[in-house]
Amino acid sequence: MRQIVVYAMVVLCLAVIAAWAVAEVPPQMAPEGKGSLPSGHPPIPQGGGLPPGHPPMAPASGEMPKGHPPISGAGPSTPDTNAPPPGAQGTLIVQALQGSQGGPAIKGDPVIVVLIHNDEPVKRVEATLDDKGQAVLENLPVAGGVQPLITVKHGGVNYWGVGEPMHAGPPDHRVTVMVYESTEEPPPYVFQSRHVFVRRTEEGVYVKEMLAVENRSDKTWVGRKGADGKRVTLDLTLAPNTGRLDFYGGFTGEGTDFIDTRVVNRTPIFPGTAQYQFGYVLPVTGGKAMLDITSPADTGMLILAVPDDGTKVNVKGLEAGETIQRSPQKLRLYKAMNVKAGQKISALLTAIPDPPPPPPPKKK
Repeated sequence: MRQIVVYAMVVLCLAVIAAWAVAEVPPQMAPEGKGSLPSGHPPIPQGGGLPPGHPPMAPASGEMPKGHPPISGAGPSTPDTNAPPPGAQGTLIVQALQGSQGGPAIKGDPVIVVLIHNDEPVKRVEATLDDKGQAVLENLPVAGGVQPLITVKHGGVNYWGVGEPMHAGPPDHRVTVMVYESTEEPPPYVFQSRHVFVRRTEEGVYVKEMLAVENRSDKTWVGRKGADGKRVTLDLTLAPNTGRLDFYGGFTGEGTDFIDTRVVNRTPIFPGTAQYQFGYVLPVTGGKAMLDITSPADTGMLILAVPDDGTKVNVKGLEAGETIQRSPQKLRLYKAMNVKAGQKISALLTAIPDPPPPPPPKKK
């Protein structure tokens, strides 16, 4: 029975990564609004919702879940068919809640509210939390329909929340933002899963990875400072001679470095689970390429998917699975469960075929 459950999980995860792997470029983000967003704030996803890599947040109703699991309710909103009239104003109440057990009361933290209209920042307002952990912002312009994007800075770390579309008049609009105490000590964290998909391109072998990183503590891990004064929270070593690196989700340009085939993340890791997505090129020499997927943390499920195109695969630390049809091609599955941190996991790809020819030009 357990094997059936594990296989079902593997098939589901493989379907996700196969669909994700067809993307050639990182997801498009709305442009920043001429300095309207707070410094260092992630771009705003088109259609609303939380920035990539954002920690879980409470619903806009203000209800606090029991414990601190990921919770929904703050995703993209539907268009407002009853937009407020010109000159309409509304009130927003921001409530910050302490998510770390035994942590001090939340008060005095700075708050930044950016009002979003048609995926663009239209107004920025600053405030400070009172002794109840609240900030009340009155007379906000809501004409045409706006959605508030909230930043609460606690302990030097930014926490974000997204409210429902705002309307004029009562009742007040409320948004709850969970904040946590910070720690430099590595918390108990694991990779819930690591999914790796490879395919042949003109550059070589292109590898796309999806990581689900779980911080099992109730504190935000900011990482320790190195000799260069920079913090490190996630350090992944890739195969030698790794070429171009692309970041897709969870990483920020100013918070991530690529150093000597290492992906070094410097942004905080919040309690709960965060997803990281990236891709890179491995050179093909003599029809061969080496893939290194050793992890710095215990990994619950590791999946490697290789196209069934004649490529031979010699794995270390992985078990060969079945070949599964995933349009437009078949994929061979290799997997490992409950992998220990630092356990050597690699795959030598040989007899790699030539890249597929480019598609013919479209007829005008």
